[in-house]
Amino acid sequence: MGLEDKFGKTPLRRIFRPFFEALFDPENGHDHDGVNSKTLSPAAVVENDSIITAKIQDGAVTGDKIAANAVTTAKLADGAVTGAKIPAQNITTTHLADENVTAPKIADGAVTAGKIGAGAVTAVALNADVAGNGIGLNTGTNAIEVKVDDATIEISGDTLQVKAGSVDTTQLTDDAVTNDKLANITQGSVKVGGANDAPTDLDASGDGMILIGDGTDLKSVAVTGDVTITNAGVTAIGAGKVTSAMLASDANLAAVIAAGFGATQTVAQDAGSAVELLAADPAEDRACLVMVLVKVSLAGGAAFSIQDAGGTEMLAVPPDTAADTVLTGAGVLAATKALNIVPTAGGAGEIQAFVLSLPAAG
Repeated sequence: MGLEDKFGKTPLRRIFRPFFEALFDPENGHDHDGVNSKTLSPAAVVENDSIITAKIQDGAVTGDKIAANAVTTAKLADGAVTGAKIPAQNITTTHLADENVTAPKIADGAVTAGKIGAGAVTAVALNADVAGNGIGLNTGTNAIEVKVDDATIEISGDTLQVKAGSVDTTQLTDDAVTNDKLANITQGSVKVGGANDAPTDLDASGDGMILIGDGTDLKSVAVTGDVTITNAGVTAIGAGKVTSAMLASDANLAAVIAAGFGATQTVAQDAGSAVELLAADPAEDRACLVMVLVKVSLAGGAAFSIQDAGGTEMLAVPPDTAADTVLTGAGVLAATKALNIVPTAGGAGEIQAFVLSLPAAG
């Protein structure tokens, strides 16, 4: 039975034919089986803002369904695209407008090293807290730099170096400067304080010379005068260099001689008789060295003789000998004989006689 208007008996398809032709292809018609529906006519379009969330199945909008840059704001109702409408991994770089990923869109810890391109982190992206001990952020250039005091350490170009002249005593530990650290100096020289207290090298290599201070400087000088010295350190008194003025006092000299193998006596001219200087040895002969120091000048014909008990003279002190004169003599004193100081009669004067004695060679 056809579709007819029960009042006018006009078929309904005639009434709705213009509507069907606007929706479906008039050549192919529509079979209504829900599977083989025919293509809509070009005149049938979806209006802007007409697709709302309720019209879209969950997970229906995949990346393949969205053309690059096709989803604009005008096509979406406010709040229409929820997380449930977008399958995982379907939003790619091509779906994002430039500068649309802001900090709130990034989860904490989501930006790993693998997410950062080489050379992508520039100076302007750095904050001061990226620096650590000894490292600082240059607030002018925003570059990370090594901190230096520019007094002891400096940066030259891209090199960190010790600044010239900056190492003083406070930078050196005790015993840090070894001989290997010192500049070479001429062999035989020593380091001394020079003008303005500056270190200087002093040549101390002169043969037989010694180092001696003069109250201001240290000098290397030759030994002159009464004593000579070799470069082995051996000293010697020159011949005839010892004078009476160099002798010790009477008491000291007498003590020195008396402490050895000898004796000493002081005799004035007016003693009147011989004075024993060295007692006799009953058993052996002795070799004697005699020395006389004139303490008071001899005058008025006064004289002295150092002789044994038999009259054999070892030393004579002639008349008019001046004070402080030193005379020496030597001889063998026979066994059983003493050594005496014999003054002559008359005149004035005083001497001190010394004798050293050792057993004579047999």
